[in-house]
Amino acid sequence: MTAALATEVAFAGRLRIAAGRIARSGLGQKPVDGMTPSRMTALAVLAAEEPLRMGELAARLGISAPTVSRLVDHLAELGFLERVADEDDHRATRVRLSAEGHRGLAAVREHGATRLADRIAELDDAERAALERALPVLERLA
Repeated sequence: MTAALATEVAFAGRLRIAAGRIARSGLGQKPVDGMTPSRMTALAVLAAEEPLRMGELAARLGISAPTVSRLVDHLAELGFLERVADEDDHRATRVRLSAEGHRGLAAVREHGATRLADRIAELDDAERAALERALPVLERLA
């Protein structure tokens, strides 16, 4: 590995760690009982692509069928998901967010954004300006 590539890889690693820490920073206090990072991710995927068959959800989340089944069962028990008949295949079901699921997802997102806003408010003017300049690049990477 060349020195330039090693520098880029090190930079990418630091960026990945920082982004992960920022993403998880709102999870310390749970605004919704029973919410975990994996459950939050499942809700977010369903909000963007609902309704999905269980296998499709498992593929989007990168988890096994038994794991997604347990995840869906927990979210359904919490009232965040509902199972609906698959219009294309009456033997299959799809899952989608319930009204409570939409409210829960919104509450978690608002909580995380509020916590991040509090942290941003602690930055000095130069740091905030640097973050604002970097935001379009971060959005492009995302």
